[in-house]
Amino acid sequence: ASTLLANEIDQIRDLNILYILRGNLDQQTHNLKGVEGTEIIGSICIQSGDVTIDGLKFTSPVKIGGEEEPVCIFINTVVAPATSYDNITITNCDFTPTNKYTSDKGSKYKGIVTSSAGSYDKLQITNNTFGNLETAIHINPSNGSEGIKGVSNLSISGNVANDTNGTFAKLESVQTATITNNEISAPIYVRPDWNATTPTPS
Repeated sequence: ASTLLANEIDQIRDLNILYILRGNLDQQTHNLKGVEGTEIIGSICIQSGDVTIDGLKFTSPVKIGGEEEPVCIFINTVVAPATSYDNITITNCDFTPTNKYTSDKGSKYKGIVTSSAGSYDKLQITNNTFGNLETAIHINPSNGSEGIKGVSNLSISGNVANDTNGTFAKLESVQTATITNNEISAPIYVRPDWNATTPTPS
C-alpha cells in the first residue's frame, strides 16, 4: 500500500477544505495523524476508501459538499465514479467549533456527515470528542438507488458528546452497527426504512 499523506503533521493553518482523494493505485492508504495540538481551521472532504484520520482538532468548519451548514468531516461518494468507500476510521479527534451552535442558518455545526449516495463497509468512529454542534454524526449514505447498500459494519464507540444541542447520531440506511461505550447527552435517531435493517445497539 502507498501512503499518500504524511503520517504526522504539525500544524495546518488558514485551511479551507482539505480533500483526500482516491489515487490511481490499488490498495492505497491515506493516513492523516496529528501531533498534540494539531488544529484544522476549515474542513476535510474524504473522497476515497482506506482512510484514517487520527488526533485532529476541528475549530472552524466550513460549508462543504452542498451542505447548508458547516461540517467538520464530509465523506463524499457523489463523485464519478460513485462507489464504495470502505475502511474509513476517524479516531481521537476533537470536534468542538470555537463558536457554539445557534439556530441561525450557517451556525448549525455538524461533526461527521456522509453523502446521500454510495456505500460504506467498516466505517469506524471511535474515541472522539464532540461539542458545540447541532449533530455529531449523520450517516445518510443511501438514496435508495439500485445496487446501493448503505452502511455495513458501522462502529460508533468510546465517543464523548456532552454538549451536542440536537442529536448525537442520525443513522439512515444502516445495515449493521455496533454502538457502545459512548458518553452522550443527546439522542440517537435511527431511520431503518431506507433499504436496510435496524442496527442493534450493544
